[in-house]
Amino acid sequence: MRKVTEVREVRKVREVRKVREVREVRKVRKVTEVKEVREVRKVREVREVKEVREVRKGCLVPTPSTNMNTTNDPLIRDWNIEGYYELGDTISVVAEPDGRVASGFKDLWVWQQGMVLTNMVYSLTRKFPKEEMYGLTSQLRRAAVSVPSNVAEGWARNRVGFFQMGLTNARGSVAEIETQLLIAIDQQFITHEETKPVIDLLNGLSSALLKFITKLDMKKGK
Repeated sequence: MRKVTEVREVRKVREVRKVREVREVRKVRKVTEVKEVREVRKVREVREVKEVREVRKGCLVPTPSTNMNTTNDPLIRDWNIEGYYELGDTISVVAEPDGRVASGFKDLWVWQQGMVLTNMVYSLTRKFPKEEMYGLTSQLRRAAVSVPSNVAEGWARNRVGFFQMGLTNARGSVAEIETQLLIAIDQQFITHEETKPVIDLLNGLSSALLKFITKLDMKKGK
């Protein structure tokens, strides 16, 4: 009986040690993760400070990326407008091509329709196969989100040139969405009839964005 009792006690001691070891490992992992998060935040803060300093100097902010497509939402976006648009005046109130006046990005028809487009794309992609969640579903949703997002960011940068760049990026995402919808049709995830309302909206948005970009160019030329 004594031996049995001793064996049980030894087992209990071992189990307690294992539990303690597991807890210690978890603590170490948490500490490591916290350190990594802090390092990432520091890097981002340094980048933001550099960007602010460059803007204060009146310089354009160069970035390592040469890809103007912001659909995949990289940490550093390419908003270097040099060679594409002049910096231009600051933005306070802008008249859209149809004459409507906007005092904020939420007043813009292209932003409002971009939000409608995003909701439509999310609804449509719910019909896609589950295995496309990290494939075409994700691609389409990111592209859709980037349309109103680029319009808003271009406006918020408060210069006509940056606003034009935002509109240009948004128009690129519109074309990207249409292409990906055609791929989805070819893969028989959805039908032509299901995509027709979205395609019609895409055509209207693409046209409106191009008119807006052209109008801003004409305005700068006056």
